[in-house]
Amino acid sequence: KLQNKIEKEVADPIVGATGRTLAMFKFFKGSKMVDKEAFLSSLTDISDGTTILATTGFSKASVFKRFEKPYEWPYWGYYGTNIDGACFVPNQTVIFCGFTLYSTDQPSFEAKYKIYVDDNMVEEEDAFVCSEFEDKYYFRIKTKKLHEVKAGSKLEITTQVAKSFSDNGYISCYYGQYGENFEQFENE
Repeated sequence: KLQNKIEKEVADPIVGATGRTLAMFKFFKGSKMVDKEAFLSSLTDISDGTTILATTGFSKASVFKRFEKPYEWPYWGYYGTNIDGACFVPNQTVIFCGFTLYSTDQPSFEAKYKIYVDDNMVEEEDAFVCSEFEDKYYFRIKTKKLHEVKAGSKLEITTQVAKSFSDNGYISCYYGQYGENFEQFENE
């Protein structure tokens, strides 16, 4: 019943314009991509302000991996006052919709981030809790908006993580090494 309602009220206008079916969409609840059937049956906690994102595209989403694999030991650590960041200059126009942080062996941690395009801040998220990790090593963050980054423009992401920002508590995280070697391994 709910799937029929979503198809009628959400997908039908898009299908009419694009010729795509509901089966072609990817669903996100919060920051996690979820299975369509599991997603549709779990929509009991929707309230005002809930965002449901259904996306489809004409090409596969690309993922840039700076590090070939995660490392567990020795940990990389942060206090809430530490800022880490990365800068990318795409050689074609891209739509930026999220990024991934390394997780921790703790049940949760807190994070903040800022996103800049050509030195203009386009999004900022103050302290939020990261839990329910994608897998052992990663926590996926879906941005609040999609951001177009034109070829040759600079995309910069800065993050802060802590056990808790109330005391800027230290947290150990999994990490990657040799990010400068990203061209030597396969990216999607």
